[in-house]
Amino acid sequence: MKYTEAGFRAVYHHFAVFPLTDATRSAIKDFPGEKTADGILTYGYYDREAGMTLEVLGCARKHGEFWQFADSNNLIRSFIRADAAADEDFCLFMDEDGTLAGRYAEKLEILKAYDPSEGIEKSRRMGFLDESRHPQYIDDVQVFLEKEGLKPEGCWARIIDVSERRLWAKLLNEPGQDFGIHEGDNFTFNVHKDEETGKITCRAYFSPRRKMKREDFEDGSLMKDAIHRFHEGGDNDALFELLQILRDSYVWIPCNAIVGEDDRKTVEHMIEEAGDDLKSMIGKTITTQGSIRMVPDILQHHDQYFFPVFSTAEDMGEYGKQFSRVQEHFLRAIGMARSNNKYEGGLTEIVINAFSEVFILPKELYEAVEQMDSRLE
Repeated sequence: MKYTEAGFRAVYHHFAVFPLTDATRSAIKDFPGEKTADGILTYGYYDREAGMTLEVLGCARKHGEFWQFADSNNLIRSFIRADAAADEDFCLFMDEDGTLAGRYAEKLEILKAYDPSEGIEKSRRMGFLDESRHPQYIDDVQVFLEKEGLKPEGCWARIIDVSERRLWAKLLNEPGQDFGIHEGDNFTFNVHKDEETGKITCRAYFSPRRKMKREDFEDGSLMKDAIHRFHEGGDNDALFELLQILRDSYVWIPCNAIVGEDDRKTVEHMIEEAGDDLKSMIGKTITTQGSIRMVPDILQHHDQYFFPVFSTAEDMGEYGKQFSRVQEHFLRAIGMARSNNKYEGGLTEIVINAFSEVFILPKELYEAVEQMDSRLE
């Protein structure tokens, strides 16, 4: 079995013995048994920047039909890029009883740093992408960009997430034509199967964008309509329309007003004076002595934290009545979400209109929104 024939899944998260060659001999330097070895026990993983990789676990020596494995050297790391051994026959070990996993646990623990998100892991199981997938850089696929008036153009893109109906990617090279997208931008793409040939290709369509005026954004309906169209269609055109609208929008953020000690005592004194007649406080004014900090509220779902924003103050509903409501530009909201590191693991996403038709903006798309060109006249 060869990597060029079997593909990446044969070695991805599997144990395999590769023959010792002049090209790979240096990989077992200072490992126990290097002088008598004729093979290398490896474990396959993926490095997003360097490609499919084989972690060297230990030296291997063949005895008839069986392989004997030496202990590892946990003081050093050694690896082989898969393309360096792509044409070599290798032996696969399924390790059904977990013996190898237990023996080389310290090495395997290090590789957890390369574990991807759930969405990216899901994309690696999608066999229909393999025709478009790079053989060594398995998260990179060729996507044909399409736009009216232009010729389809194949570009490389790196998958960054998978949702129910969409594949999200980052463009890796600059297109030769003006599709309205540039190297480093994030976008979504679809998978197309030709009915006659059965060939599968990845495609992304981009349509021209009309200019807008500031008053188009004032009542929040533009943002809500774009969210609705995105949920209805789910294509790249709808996503780009939404991201561009977010780039020029203002949103409402629920905040807790934090006052200084002196101002807090003033409010407490007023409450004491009002006694049971708290309604008597309505209409009274307070002149603060210090500054007031507006601290955004944070929503939690299981172990995830979300930065909530709303297209209008009214969209907060009953929830919003307990907070001070602050209007900020959406780009400012992205900066606030990034800087909020109070919670373990940080904030992962911005949630828009959490109590109606929801759109969740993953942190991977923050930069995409920031880099969008304004559509304001």
